[in-house]
Amino acid sequence: MKKFIAIFVAVLTLGLAAQATAYFEEGHLIRVVYDKNGGGVEVATDLGEMRTWTTPGVSPSNVIVGDGESAWDLSMFPGRSLNDLVVEYYAIVYGTYDAWTSGPFTGQISGNRKFTGFNSAAGITRVYYNTLVPTGSRVVGAESHLQSHYTMFGKVGLSIGGFNDFIYPQYNGEENLGVLSTQGYVDQVLYFYNVPNSVGTGVPVAILRTMADGSTIINPGQPVVPVPASILLLGSGLLGLIGVRRKNS
Repeated sequence: MKKFIAIFVAVLTLGLAAQATAYFEEGHLIRVVYDKNGGGVEVATDLGEMRTWTTPGVSPSNVIVGDGESAWDLSMFPGRSLNDLVVEYYAIVYGTYDAWTSGPFTGQISGNRKFTGFNSAAGITRVYYNTLVPTGSRVVGAESHLQSHYTMFGKVGLSIGGFNDFIYPQYNGEENLGVLSTQGYVDQVLYFYNVPNSVGTGVPVAILRTMADGSTIINPGQPVVPVPASILLLGSGLLGLIGVRRKNS
């Protein structure tokens, strides 16, 4: 009986451990921040399930993900500046030939018969990331590793933003993070594809805002611009003058 209980506890422990590290799975949105010049590290974060985002209006609004202990930080990239770093987002569901990639607001297209290569790179990178010890849902890997995002998706610098040539020929899936030092955020569109064997035009399904604090906001709302107190005082003063003028007249 004791032996049976010990085996049961061991199996349960392994099961819980597997669940705890079940990141970077199919249908999960992945954020990768890395040095576009190579030779450094890449920080990948699992932002959670999103496979239903196949049409506009389905993704949530103003939701913060990949923050806290799962956030990335410039200190993770020794000797690099924000101008050296780029961010990319992607997701894949192989069984239904669904793919999502980040891109510019000007639109994006996929290359002809490129889904297989995209899926292969995603699977190989997933295996590598799950060998790393996560902090929250974030892992830090070496760009030089044969299974890294930089190697598989970026083709060792030849396909930065191309997702292993899935986005072809424009290679515009990445966004430089240099503007974070002045603007505080970088916006990209998340495009959906279901075209495994032909050229396809991406369907915009979400806006992804990468923040300077290392988090991501899904479909950020328009910020409320505060009106300075000096303008309010000026307005009340003008109203007062108008009132006095009317009284005197």
